[in-house]
Amino acid sequence: MRWLLLLAHASLASGGERMLGLCDDGAPSDGVLASYWLVSTWHGHQGRMDLNELREYNVRPLFLHHCLVQTDVREFLDQAWVAGLRVVVELQPSLYVEPGVGCFTTGFDCYDRIKVAYRQLLSQGGIWADGEYHPAVQALLLARDPVSLALERGFGARAALLGVVSAWDGVLGAEMDFGVARPVPLDITVFLPMDLPGETQAGAEGCFRRKASQGGCAGSHSLRGLYVAAYQEPGWKRTLDEPDLTRRGFWPPPDPPIDEAIYVPHNDVFNSFLDRWVQMFQLSPSLDEIVKFSRDASNPSKSCKAQGVDLRVHYKNTYETAQAVKGMTLSAAKQYLEDVCEKKRCIPFRKYTGCIGRTPQAKEFKATQGRWPVKSAKIVLGLLKNAEANAEFKNLATENLYVYHVQVNAAQQGRRRTYRAHGRIGPYMNCPCHVEMILQEKEEGVEKPAEEEKPKKFTRKQLAKLRLPVGGDK
Repeated sequence: MRWLLLLAHASLASGGERMLGLCDDGAPSDGVLASYWLVSTWHGHQGRMDLNELREYNVRPLFLHHCLVQTDVREFLDQAWVAGLRVVVELQPSLYVEPGVGCFTTGFDCYDRIKVAYRQLLSQGGIWADGEYHPAVQALLLARDPVSLALERGFGARAALLGVVSAWDGVLGAEMDFGVARPVPLDITVFLPMDLPGETQAGAEGCFRRKASQGGCAGSHSLRGLYVAAYQEPGWKRTLDEPDLTRRGFWPPPDPPIDEAIYVPHNDVFNSFLDRWVQMFQLSPSLDEIVKFSRDASNPSKSCKAQGVDLRVHYKNTYETAQAVKGMTLSAAKQYLEDVCEKKRCIPFRKYTGCIGRTPQAKEFKATQGRWPVKSAKIVLGLLKNAEANAEFKNLATENLYVYHVQVNAAQQGRRRTYRAHGRIGPYMNCPCHVEMILQEKEEGVEKPAEEEKPKKFTRKQLAKLRLPVGGDK
C-alpha cells in the first residue's frame, strides 16, 4: 500500500469553490456505468500540525465530493485537472445488486458482468483515451461496502470478498483487451469494513492479544480476508484432451456452497492487488477518532483541538510555556506569547527549576525564576493559531475561547554523537516533545436562585444566653 485514502465527505465550505459547477450530486440515471468523486486536499492541510500523526503513518487526508456528471466526461476530467483536483471513479452499485442481472444476485461471479461494463466505460473515451488513463483519474472504486450488500441477501462476508476478487479480475480482463501498458498508474480500492461481521470476537476482552487459532480476531480483518481470497494463481482454459487439468471461476464445480468455494482468476489478481491496492477507512472517521487525546472536552460541540507530534523543541521549556498559558483566554495567551518572544514578559519556571536564573518579570506570576524560551513560545503560539483556525471552521466564537487543556509529553529522543578527546564518542541527544491542546468556549454563568430563609433554631443554652423565655409567656 503506497498511500492511504481517508474518506471525508466535503461540504462546499470545506472543499472550496473549485468544486462548484463541475458536477451535480444526485441519483444516477439508468445506463450510467460510473459516478465520480472529486478529490481535494483537506482544509488547511499544509499548515495543520494536528495532521502530523496521520502523515507519520503515510495517510493522505483528502476530501471526496460525490459527483454526477451530466455533460461530457472528458470535459469534466479536463476541468478537474485544470482546477488542481483529482477524480476517483466508482462503478455503479446496480452492477452488483440489480435484480436478476447483478452479479451479487446471480452467484457472486462478477467477472463477465464487470468486464463487459468496464470495457464499455473505457470505450466511451472519458477516463481512457489515446492508450492511457486521463491524468486526473487517481483511483477506481470497485464497490462501496460489498459486505453489507452480501449480508442483505443472506450471505456472509466471504461471498462478498470472492465477488470483489472476481470483479477485480473483470477489470484486469477489460484492461488487457484494451492493451493497457504496465505498470498501470491507476490504483484500485474497495470500501470495506475493518472487521468482518459474524467472524470476530472484537468485543471480547483481549481479542487482539490471541491468535486466530485460539479464538482471537487476528484473522478476521477484512483486508486479510481479501488478501486470502485473492491468493490464487490464474487458471487456464480447458482443452478437449485434458478437460480437468485447470479451471477458472468458482471451484470446485458444480456450484459448491459459497462458503466452501474458491475463485480461480483469469488474470494475475494477486500481484495486481499487491501493486495497486489502496486502503479506505470506513465511515469517514474524523480526526478525533484517529488521533487520541489524553482528555476529552467537557462540551465537545463548543471546543476545538490542536496537536503537535515529535516537535523539534526542548521538552522542559515547552512544558513550562504550556503551563503558563493554561487557563488563559485565546487572545490573552497569544498576546502573552508574543510578549515573551520580544522579552517583555517571561515564562515562570516552577517544575524544572535547576540552573534557572531569577528575574523581576516572574513577580507577575508570584514566582522568582523565569526565562524567555522563544522557540517554545513560537511552537505553542502556532498551535494556538491552529486551534483558532479549527474553531473558525466549526463556527465557534473565538473571542470566548480559553485554554481548557494543554499537555506536553516527552517524545523519543533523537540520537546523535559528539566526538570527545582520545578518540572517544559521546551521546548527543535531543529532547523533542508532543503537545496537545483543547480550547473551549466559556460557559455563561447562571445566577443561583434565591432560597427562602429557614427559621433559626436555638438550643436551650443559646436561648438562655439571649434571655428569651422558653415555652412562651406565662
